[in-house]
Amino acid sequence: FIDSTGANTLAGVVTKAGRAGVRVYIVGATPAARQILAAQGCKPPKVSILATVEAAIADIHAAEKPTRASGS
Repeated sequence: FIDSTGANTLAGVVTKAGRAGVRVYIVGATPAARQILAAQGCKPPKVSILATVEAAIADIHAAEKPTRASGS
């Protein structure tokens, strides 16, 4: 559960994190919580919303892998 005050506070954290280049993941949120979060601006692409911690970890690892084009 999250109310609009909590979602608004989280939206501020997400904004500050984005300015600092930090990705934010929300994991396991119910559809109702996702709706409240979205109403406050906590939605993709500002945040990644995934069903499980394992999915979030996989997404983080995938983002860290260098691409062939980068030469790494």
